[in-house]
Amino acid sequence: MSEKFDFDKLDEEIKTAFSGNFTDEEIEAAQDNRMYEFANLPQSDTGLSVNIWIDDSGFERSNKHSPYRIKFQNNTNPNIRQSDLIPMSISDNPEILVKGSHLSKVNMKIAKEVFEFVKKYHNELRDVVDKKISLIGFGKIMDKDKEQLNG
Repeated sequence: MSEKFDFDKLDEEIKTAFSGNFTDEEIEAAQDNRMYEFANLPQSDTGLSVNIWIDDSGFERSNKHSPYRIKFQNNTNPNIRQSDLIPMSISDNPEILVKGSHLSKVNMKIAKEVFEFVKKYHNELRDVVDKKISLIGFGKIMDKDKEQLNG
């Protein structure tokens, strides 16, 4: 008989990996949920179980924050609500940009999946934000990686 997977242990490990020291202003800015400032990457393109949105650094907003962030769905529901989106930094060591009671609501299994995706493609995602490559160009990079895996 196989062992049961310890989701509680995984949740604690992910919470530890995503812990960060953020100012109240950074948290407030990260929770800014205006959808029109993000480019959509559907799960069918990324292979993730959820959709993600890449921040647009060219959008002028009243709340300033690092432009290098994405938002991901906190569930796999096809009907997306703004309140279901979780911000994450785009870096080689991504962090969830919420804390406290908001962090306890994050689906850590999904967060781990998105964390690995952002970690793998952090340079390319930053290039999309900086408009050095388009979403189509990013899609071609992902397609090439898929071909090499199936190759």
